[in-house]
Amino acid sequence: MKSLRADGRYCKSIQLNGNAKLKNCIDEYGIWLKYMQFNVLALKDCPYSSAGCRSVCYATKGHHVFPNVIESRQRAHDWSMREDFADCVIYTITTEMKNSRKFKNARVIFRIHESGDFYNIKYLRKWLKIWEHFMDDEQIIFTFYTKSFIFFLQLTEEEKNTLRQLQSKGRVSVNLSLDDTTDLKQKSRALELIAQFPKSNI
Repeated sequence: MKSLRADGRYCKSIQLNGNAKLKNCIDEYGIWLKYMQFNVLALKDCPYSSAGCRSVCYATKGHHVFPNVIESRQRAHDWSMREDFADCVIYTITTEMKNSRKFKNARVIFRIHESGDFYNIKYLRKWLKIWEHFMDDEQIIFTFYTKSFIFFLQLTEEEKNTLRQLQSKGRVSVNLSLDDTTDLKQKSRALELIAQFPKSNI
């Protein structure tokens, strides 16, 4: 699936219909739900993955290990490191929602990281810029699962307040990922994150 970059060139970094089983869902209010997603590299972009997570990671199995899929996620990773990444994503989402008929009168669920995670705080801050741009746009909801708790805790107070506001508006759904092999330090970070961002899910 091709998507427009800010410079007008085509890329394949954003997969617009990320889940074939969900693309025609209707919510309880009768609104069509359409899906976008962005993925980076499994494991390599998961700095705080647990042993249990690594052992069962579905992003390392099935079609996820096809060469074209791995290559696509490597390109996405490389793209995410660009300084203009946030601007490109904002442009792509805005263009698709405005010009694509399939998004007309639909709510967009944007899944971040079916594969991968926030691999450093600079990358997280790029996403925070994207989310903030869509702060008042009720057409789109961003959702993700993460084990990179430390990066959220390292945000400035101003950035944390922005994220809390995004959560209060229902624009961003933060889901903390824990399992039986999560170590005590990570569990402690998760509790601290929940305390600072009480609308997060665990």
